[in-house]
Amino acid sequence: MTQCSPVHQGINARLSDLPNGVGSVMAFEAGGVICCLPLEEVERVLLLPATDPLPGSPPWVVGLLNLRSDSVPVVDLAMRMGILNDEPYSLDMTLMLCRHGSTVGGLLVERVLGVYEAAGLKAIDVSLPSKAYPLLHSVVRADSLSMYMIELEEA
Repeated sequence: MTQCSPVHQGINARLSDLPNGVGSVMAFEAGGVICCLPLEEVERVLLLPATDPLPGSPPWVVGLLNLRSDSVPVVDLAMRMGILNDEPYSLDMTLMLCRHGSTVGGLLVERVLGVYEAAGLKAIDVSLPSKAYPLLHSVVRADSLSMYMIELEEA
């Protein structure tokens, strides 16, 4: 798996301030791709608990997590981005429990890289075709690290 960078693919990019309302972000890796989410959308990070299968669901849906008597869907973010993984799921994998509005869901990721404060972040203005990259909202840069901002509504 390789890390993608719009800059090395020849896309002209320009740095700007983050969109209004975006504060600090949590950076993580999924399928070898560095991604991030606004910190206010991440409720907690935990190890993957046992999930119940969800028959007929898309292949990127790992299953349902029973959380305080609520059923929370768990999505394999790498697979949702089209990156296939042959490894079986294990209980030591990282799960990010996220909330967007009233919707709660779990994102299965490889590892969490940390929190980046808003003051050190810049948005990279690039045109990502929404049909080809439905999950990718924008590209964010912190020092020398480029991260894809994930759009939770599409996960």
